Amino acid sequence: MKDKMGRYRQAGFLVTLLTVFCLLPLTAAALGFGAISLKSHLNEPLEAELSLMLGSAEAIDQVRVELANEMEYRQMGLYRNPELAKVQVARLEHSSHGAVVRLFTTAPVHSPILSIVLKVSKAGRGTYFRHYRLLFDAVETPVARSPLVVPLQDSAASVAAVDRNEGDEWARVSRYGPVQPGESLGRIATRLRKDDRFNNRQVMLALYDKNLQEFVSGDINNLKQGSWLNVPDGEVVRSYGDEASMLRLSLLLQHTTIAADKPAEAAAQPSTESVPEDQAPLHYSGRIALNGEQPGAKREVVVDQALSAIHDELMAGKLQMTDLGKSVAVLNASVAEIQGDIRSLKHDVAAIHARPQVVVNQTEMSWQVAFYLLLAAIAGGLLGFLVRRHTHSGQAETVAVTSPKNMAAAEPVKKTAPVMPVVHHPVTDKPADAVIQLMNKVEERLGRCDYEEASRLLDEVDARATGSLKAAALRAQIYHETGRSEACLALINHISESSDKDSWQRFCQLLPAHVWSACFGEEDSGDTEKADDEGRLSL
Repeated sequence: MKDKMGRYRQAGFLVTLLTVFCLLPLTAAALGFGAISLKSHLNEPLEAELSLMLGSAEAIDQVRVELANEMEYRQMGLYRNPELAKVQVARLEHSSHGAVVRLFTTAPVHSPILSIVLKVSKAGRGTYFRHYRLLFDAVETPVARSPLVVPLQDSAASVAAVDRNEGDEWARVSRYGPVQPGESLGRIATRLRKDDRFNNRQVMLALYDKNLQEFVSGDINNLKQGSWLNVPDGEVVRSYGDEASMLRLSLLLQHTTIAADKPAEAAAQPSTESVPEDQAPLHYSGRIALNGEQPGAKREVVVDQALSAIHDELMAGKLQMTDLGKSVAVLNASVAEIQGDIRSLKHDVAAIHARPQVVVNQTEMSWQVAFYLLLAAIAGGLLGFLVRRHTHSGQAETVAVTSPKNMAAAEPVKKTAPVMPVVHHPVTDKPADAVIQLMNKVEERLGRCDYEEASRLLDEVDARATGSLKAAALRAQIYHETGRSEACLALINHISESSDKDSWQRFCQLLPAHVWSACFGEEDSGDTEKADDEGRLSL
């Protein structure tokens, strides 16, 4: 029982390893998805293509590609947009590196971001999942504007108005959301910018100050999932281009929580008090303007690029950790389900082992009964064989023997027989106690069918009491029971020839009835009984 349970545990462990291996995102099989190509814009029907990698011996008809269902999205920790119900999947012809899968809709897509999870499955190969995040750009159409007729004296005001209008169009959308799991503020700022008018760090700080309530505990690196961000105007974003704002952003990126009510411009506003030149402190700022160039512009660009690279690396590592955490959660859920299945299998196995116990007991009982019946049949066969042998030996030995009455008067029949010890006339003296004890031992050995020991004891009796009729009768019984019928008849004939009538009658009384019947047959049974009666009367 323990060995069987051990084998079931090993089988369950192998099933668990096989399932976990099938769930891993990297497989040894040549089955998977390639890069996706988006060919549509926001508020247009979806049109995208991606490559499906197949092996050289793979058939495209045996592969099934479809969108993941609601439960699979939930297991992966992703939000399933209702607009995904409109997405259809179509397989195109075989290409040089596999096949091409087409994603399309007949209705326009209004969400700027779609998380699409595709799964490809094949019989005997498991299921492979791939997550794509589609970012839809707005269609850039030129806006017809009325010509500006501005007087010459108002040229400066008109230029400011035009710059303000152009600055207001720096972002793709006026409101961004919902924020997906793993999205960072830097990535959102990159997606919102239409051009290089503002750098990424300006947009990040402007978004942070305008949507401070959408950050967990004011942490700039911890956006609330599902939140919507209000996009600030271009003038607000432009105000964050000074060095103080960049220093503040660096502190925020180092996980330093800044109070929500702290204004962004407080550090940027220099003091406007007039200080006399002779009282002003002398210091070196390190910024020298050459040919009207803005001081510190190059250094700001270099620092901005370095900080952006560091931030992108940090966000990429954080996203990877988030994806790994989700994969581990999915694997834990799968392992929990497998453990539940293993427990149910163990319960079923225990129930199966409990049921055949009665059958096994019945089988053992039936084998025991069959064994006893077989022993009984063997014993019966041996007994029948002995009886049959005894019957055949009695029929084969056709010896003409006269009855005891005629044998006493007539001359006995002489037969060729082995030489027997000479039996003298019975001794009138009573045997000694030792002879009687030997006789009793001989009868006891005959009762146990120990004929060899009985013969040895009879030899001792013959040595001590020669011519004992009882010893002769016991020897005749040994000859009869050991199948030596001729020796038995020869001994009886010898006693008949060498004894008188009284001795013969006494010998007939001492001789067992079954020995007498076997030697002389049933036809003389009446005469034998009569002779026995006469012998008893004479005694």
